[in-house]
Amino acid sequence: MDDILQKQIALVQKLYDLTLAKKLDWQSNDYEGRIETRLADLYVSLAATDHEGTPFEVINIWRNGDLIESINDGLLPDPPKNGDFPTYWDLMVALRELAERQASKIEQTLDTLLDALEAVAKPKQNKSFDSDLDDDVPF
Repeated sequence: MDDILQKQIALVQKLYDLTLAKKLDWQSNDYEGRIETRLADLYVSLAATDHEGTPFEVINIWRNGDLIESINDGLLPDPPKNGDFPTYWDLMVALRELAERQASKIEQTLDTLLDALEAVAKPKQNKSFDSDLDDDVPF
């Protein structure tokens, strides 16, 4: 296995591990239709695409708007070294989906929604008419 391929494999695994650990700041680039994160002077983007009906996952590396490297699951030998996924396609799909969820801030959205539901579920304190009366005021 050549050095470039070993580095590509390491890159895919490291991106997955750091995304799983929530250490990368994935953003949705709606204009380009991709998920990306900035690392040093580079952007790493993730995308799903297909070629003649066959789906594949792509990791692109950009510098100053120029594509400098492209890795797709078809170039990587299966199975991945980590053993959690049967193919690199599965690993890269999991990476992209995890990054998409982080970019959409779904976890914070769910927390907000759960907090709002909790507030609705809490019983409101009923103030009775009697509790509003001041007992030490003579009639």
